Amino acid sequence: MSINIDLGAWNSIFAVPSKVVDEGLKFSDGVKLKVLLFVLRNAGRSVDDTEISKATGVNVTDIPEALDYWVSMGVFNRIENTFTPVKITRNLFLHRKLLLKRNRHRNLFRLFYS
Repeated sequence: MSINIDLGAWNSIFAVPSKVVDEGLKFSDGVKLKVLLFVLRNAGRSVDDTEISKATGVNVTDIPEALDYWVSMGVFNRIENTFTPVKITRNLFLHRKLLLKRNRHRNLFRLFYS
């Protein structure tokens, strides 16, 4: 027996960690969200900055900072150019809180001094 479930537009969906909305959305901008969504959509295959830039309209020079933001938020681990999901531990939670505080101060500095 052959079974086919047609979900229409939902046939091609991908997951976004709830942490992105719960913790990362408030301090992210459009560039960071575009890069994250493109990377999540293309999980399992290698993409480079040029491909991300062409698909999202984000400047190639802004992509590393956007990815670093999601690493600092605890969405990804980074080992060289490989990103993997983060496993939550108590120490990681405390580390993320400190990084978030640092990023908040950095964003305020940019707001007033740029």
